[in-house]
Amino acid sequence: MLSADEEDIYNETILVSLELYKATNNEKYLAEAFTFTEKSKSSVLLSHMREVEARQIGRIPDSLRQKEQNIKANIASYNKLIHEEEQKENPNNDRINLWKSRLFDYNQQYEKLITRFENNFEEYYRLKYKTEVLQVNEIRQMLDTNQALVEYNLADTLLFTFVITPTEYHVERTSIDTTFFNNISEVRQALMVSRMDHFDQQNYNNYVFAAHDLYNKLIKPVKDKIEHKKLLLIPHNELGFISFDVLLQQEADTTRMEYRGLDYLVNDYTLSYASNATLYFHELERDSKATKDILAFAPSYDAKNPIKAKEIMRQTDDIEYLLPIPGVFEEVNFIKKNFKADVFKGKKATEKNFKKRAQKYSVLHLAMHTLINNEEPMFSKLVFYQDDNTRNNDEDPALNTYELFNMELNADMAVLSACNTGVGKLRKGEGIMSLARGFLYARVPSIIMTLWPAQDQSSADLMAQFYKYLAQGYAKDEALRKAKVNFIENADQLRGHPHYWAGYVAIGDTSNINIPDKTPLWSFYAGGGIIVVLMASLLFFLIRRKKMKA
Repeated sequence: MLSADEEDIYNETILVSLELYKATNNEKYLAEAFTFTEKSKSSVLLSHMREVEARQIGRIPDSLRQKEQNIKANIASYNKLIHEEEQKENPNNDRINLWKSRLFDYNQQYEKLITRFENNFEEYYRLKYKTEVLQVNEIRQMLDTNQALVEYNLADTLLFTFVITPTEYHVERTSIDTTFFNNISEVRQALMVSRMDHFDQQNYNNYVFAAHDLYNKLIKPVKDKIEHKKLLLIPHNELGFISFDVLLQQEADTTRMEYRGLDYLVNDYTLSYASNATLYFHELERDSKATKDILAFAPSYDAKNPIKAKEIMRQTDDIEYLLPIPGVFEEVNFIKKNFKADVFKGKKATEKNFKKRAQKYSVLHLAMHTLINNEEPMFSKLVFYQDDNTRNNDEDPALNTYELFNMELNADMAVLSACNTGVGKLRKGEGIMSLARGFLYARVPSIIMTLWPAQDQSSADLMAQFYKYLAQGYAKDEALRKAKVNFIENADQLRGHPHYWAGYVAIGDTSNINIPDKTPLWSFYAGGGIIVVLMASLLFFLIRRKKMKA
């Protein structure tokens, strides 16, 4: 993870490279500017992915890899035990000290094992400590013909926009001030709120001004380079908090309030996101080992005896109750009805059932409460069903972000249809440390996540459309765009607000995915053929009968 000083050094290096290009017109310096902005992003995540790759193809014997997995599992278990005990009203310090001692021993064992890997397996060492990032010309060859990569870098009063297409590389330098950052906050605030008292003319005016001004800074200067292309966006720092879908291409009429008719970016562009370009293209090379189609979870939460968020999160202020979520059963029932899916809902949607089955499935769909821990992002949680056993034993019914690190998932896509799965703490050089980050660590190449609390019925409607378009063969980003546009077109005045439809974003690999529905296409043809044969037979019988009478 980069310190603030290290990020300042990278920003200064980018600026120097661009100044050298301006002075010499040497393309080498223009390419170097992109290299430095790539290296400044998601360094920890990229390092983790390379270590996973090193273990897989670095000729580590299976016995040693299994030993590593066992040690990591023990480390995760003791971390969880310590964290849960520390959150209790009267924690048992003797237990905590004992577990910390054991945790220390396992960490020592792990360090010795990794040192052994590094000393004895040359290929492992080479792959793990590889520091190269993709160069501009390499990316140009990897992009689809209709795709543009747009990578941003924020440096105090300057915004650098790097645009790479199969035929072109361009860097745009734009001056920004506090207004730019205030507009990011304004748009984010407008999208997060769902209270009716915020749907007034003043809030509308504030949003449309901020969203159009951001468009003028982020998209308009490079519009001629990206027009008619699918955009792969790599945001930086605060830009990771907003959905670019809601940027406005035209000034809005502020004499009236009409969200449905606004000229959103999503109307004309298909958007997806990535942490950095090197990581994005690295994950496209991953082979899927999943043997089943869709696994969906939708736990129930007891309204009479609700889980207190305080019981499973370290909170000192308000007590938040995890109440039943309307619409989630409808959401997973739609998936089960229309696709080959195994669905665990209500009392069956436990953490134990998820961990037992998750490795086998190509698509993981999780419709549930999430709890974001901004101070310790690795302890952000997906909250599964809490049965009597877990409640009586004071166990945590939730899956922590860090637990995903040790799960060897084979999923091609994870749909995190829950509140705030893409929200987290902003860390320099790493972006938003969100719950979705855990699935990236677990090497799930494609994530559909939410940037703010999803409205349950709207979420169910949007997800139904998303899966419908996926089944029709659309790529993930295009399926999501079409679902949003369809939602806007059919929304009433209230649900036309971006809060209801713009929260979902596509991260990583956006290629289409095979999720066959329950009625394969051939059965329609077969059924149609049978009908034709029956009608022909009936017609033949009637004609013959008529001739016989004659």
